[in-house]
Order: sequence, then C-alpha cells, then structure tokens
Amino acid sequence: MWILTSPRAAVSPPVTRFEIDVPDLTVDLMTGNPVAISSDGSRLVYVAGGQLHLRSLNELEAKPIPNTKGGYSSFF
Repeated sequence: MWILTSPRAAVSPPVTRFEIDVPDLTVDLMTGNPVAISSDGSRLVYVAGGQLHLRSLNELEAKPIPNTKGGYSSFF
C-alpha cells in the first residue's frame, strides 16, 4: 500500500536548446525589444530586416508577420 500512496517525484519538462540564425537582426535597445518569447515558451517574435517574424518552436522556419514592415519592437 505504501508504494501506491507515496508521493511521486515531480517531473521537469525537458530542456530545449536551439540556435536561430537571424539575418540582419535589428538591435536598438533604445527603441524596442529585438526578441520576445511567449509566456508559454512555445513561440518567439523577432525583428529582422525591418519586419517582425514569428517562429513556433515546433517549426523549423520563422514566418514574416504580415503588415509589420517598419516594425522595431517585438512583443506578445
């Protein structure tokens, strides 16, 4: 009976590491955030080439967000 009622060890989610090659990353700390990560950690938005791009971490490629040319600050 002890085995069935003993508390189980908490299982941590796996650590995910990856590298993103971002051409022309716009980094201007005075005007905005160049990279933002969603609160659940599943997506990120970054500014590259004067446009915002969205990358879901379960996909290999980022996609430009329509109508964000001239964007300079990423956010969720």
